[in-house]
Amino acid sequence: MYLGSLVELAPADELYENPLHPYTISLLSAIPIPDPVVERERETILLSGDLPSPANPPPACRFHTRCPYVQPTRCRDDVPPLRLVHGHHVACHWAEEIKAGTVRPHEVEPVFDPGIPEPVYEPPPV
Repeated sequence: MYLGSLVELAPADELYENPLHPYTISLLSAIPIPDPVVERERETILLSGDLPSPANPPPACRFHTRCPYVQPTRCRDDVPPLRLVHGHHVACHWAEEIKAGTVRPHEVEPVFDPGIPEPVYEPPPV
């Protein structure tokens, strides 16, 4: 789940071995691996941007403000339906392309959403 919406549903073994939603992929990349050699060599996916407010989630795909695969039009305009893709129920417009490797993270710059205010740094009181 992301901001109260189901993003991926699959049997546990299949989900861990083959995640399809970008949020699931990033979550699983953060799980420590008890083998120090493997842990050093693997890539952890760090999501950019601030977590949107659950009380005022972004329109369309709720994950589009932090998604490394975001595409400027469809992700901001259309709510992705929860659909069956390779045995998973996944709410992502690009699940097939992510699985096939035809879209890669950071090919498209993250979309600035004017509805989400930029964080303002305020120094601590002296």
